Amino acid sequence: MNPETVPSVDLQVLLGLEDADSPDETVEALLPAAGKRGRRATRAAVRTVLHHDPRWSGRLCLDLFAGRLLLDEGELTDANLTRLNCWLEDVYQMTPSKDLLAEMVSCAADENPVHPVRVWLSSLAWDGVSRLPLLLPRALGTTDTELHQAYGVAFLVGAVARVMKPGSKLDTMLVLVGAQGLGKSRFC
Repeated sequence: MNPETVPSVDLQVLLGLEDADSPDETVEALLPAAGKRGRRATRAAVRTVLHHDPRWSGRLCLDLFAGRLLLDEGELTDANLTRLNCWLEDVYQMTPSKDLLAEMVSCAADENPVHPVRVWLSSLAWDGVSRLPLLLPRALGTTDTELHQAYGVAFLVGAVARVMKPGSKLDTMLVLVGAQGLGKSRFC
């Protein structure tokens, strides 16, 4: 490919940053001065940028439900790390190793945990209509008995408890028995 026809890569667009060309003055004051060959990329220096530069602060998260690192609610990729490394070099004149950068990004994300299912469950407001007892009769076509209603309630209450408070004791197991094609797997 002819180098003249290669489109330029705009790190600002790729990383979702505004004013990506200049260092933040507050962060710059916290970092050691850059020498002729740039600034030494230490753990402390990278951590300072990730925590104090407003263009990065709070953007890295650890999704506790999926167990993955997020950048702006999307999965953090190797390409994102490479772009971040290029940005650090361009803006703060430091080039951390791939391992050091991954380590510090992981630490920054770990300090900002999120759990999307807990957030969603916490946002719900009960409208006063009792629906849990009818879960199994409506979803799976079981007979509408007090026992089936109790099973459905216990199943959902246990599932929510385990999400909201991991390690919650749950001594019951919902066992679905029936012919093929009734929707048992789809239900779970």
